[in-house]
Amino acid sequence: ILLLFTHTHAHIMQVHTYFTHATLHQKIHFIELYKMAGLLDVSDEEQIEYTLVQIRECFIYRVAATHSARGYVAGDWDLANPFATAELIVKQKGDACCIRLYKQQQGGAMRQLLAECPLEFNKDPKHKAHHLNFFVEPCTDSSRYFVVRIKDRNSGRTASLGCGFRNREDAFSFRANLEDYFKQMKRKITEANQPKVSLQPVKTSAKAFGSGEKIKIKLNVKKKNRDNNSSG
Repeated sequence: ILLLFTHTHAHIMQVHTYFTHATLHQKIHFIELYKMAGLLDVSDEEQIEYTLVQIRECFIYRVAATHSARGYVAGDWDLANPFATAELIVKQKGDACCIRLYKQQQGGAMRQLLAECPLEFNKDPKHKAHHLNFFVEPCTDSSRYFVVRIKDRNSGRTASLGCGFRNREDAFSFRANLEDYFKQMKRKITEANQPKVSLQPVKTSAKAFGSGEKIKIKLNVKKKNRDNNSSG
């Protein structure tokens, strides 16, 4: 993608630095600017897929399909013994967004997809899938642990996995980017439902001046009182 934007090495490094630290809204705005400038031509059939967040270390836990009234509690998961350690990547392509968990392999082997969570956003505000917590629900006792609703590509079956991060910064980055995505989708719905305003020309009785035509302006200027200004 970066090579499509620029040809100079220095500019490539600047763009790479920007994308690494930019929020989802900034990344989308950046790409739209390049589209408007004619530097990037992307059709509907061939959209750019880019990474919203990538976290090298994510701990995976088996959890119950449902939770009690108090919500999911990470302290019930035996946190010291995750059944897998994965790399978490959130990808977006057009309006589609997906969380992918890749099992870490030893010896430089090719990574293996462990599970994925497609964020199948629903436009209906009353639908559960209109809200982020339907797909990724935070635990009630820790800000570093979440329950992710995974889905099998072939069968369509769903299940729940516990995901935890070593650092709060990683957990915040994960959640914040997902929230940005849902805000973006909801903003699109709001903009699409707004009535289109057409600007009509305003009729006026004013006439344009002809060539060489002049206009006279009379100014009422009060004369100064000589008596007050005299030195006496």
